[in-house]
Amino acid sequence: KKKKKKKGTHHLHYNSQMTHSYGYPLALCGLYTASVIVAVFLFHEWSDNKWTHRLVMGVEYTLIMMCVLRIMTTCCGKVTTRDRGSGRCSKCEIQRPDRSHHCRKCNTCVKMFDHHCVMLGTCIGSDNFRPYALLQLYTLVFIPHYFYSVWMYLNPSIAYERPPLTLTRFGVGLAITLLSITSVVFFIFTVDTAIVTYETISKNQTSHERKYLPEADYDTGSLFRNISVFMGSNKCFWLVPFSSGEADSHANKAGDS
Repeated sequence: KKKKKKKGTHHLHYNSQMTHSYGYPLALCGLYTASVIVAVFLFHEWSDNKWTHRLVMGVEYTLIMMCVLRIMTTCCGKVTTRDRGSGRCSKCEIQRPDRSHHCRKCNTCVKMFDHHCVMLGTCIGSDNFRPYALLQLYTLVFIPHYFYSVWMYLNPSIAYERPPLTLTRFGVGLAITLLSITSVVFFIFTVDTAIVTYETISKNQTSHERKYLPEADYDTGSLFRNISVFMGSNKCFWLVPFSSGEADSHANKAGDS
């Protein structure tokens, strides 16, 4: 005979199965790191203000790594037994707040569920949306800066003495080629996802709601309030890659209004 599952414990099984894959995030960190190393080398070759460029690139790289690590180490905002709401998940059999949705890959409900990001190996929800949005912003600044260093290095109009070709310089040239091809593809992908992300933020809407619930209207009528739902009420911290913990409370208020 099949054992019957006890009522009220079914959701505990689902909520404990958060899927975290670190392969893609580590590869992503490797791409950023390799780009910084190559760019720093190129700055040394052509730039008189090499320390300025190194400092700017270092700040960009640090902010990106902070975003990635924050996303990887922060819970996305999964629904727990302490959360209360008017909705109920048919799969988790648990009450959940408004605007929460079930992730099939993680087998759990996530507050302010946006999507499951394969590249970062986790869901994007209420507690890690800010670092996710900032990761896109910083990447859109970082990659053009990298291409600028490559262009200045290859620009024949810049007069400087090139050292003789060595095995190290050949390896750097090969790395530049491979990184540039990868960066172009990644940059196009980031632009595409960033357009969707910032458009939905401006309308107080997640990507999931935009795709599957287009009739749902959470627009507060104010751009500032819409952005505050995802980035926090304090504008001074909008560009800081840390979750403020305010997204969920803002979301509930916006959903109830």
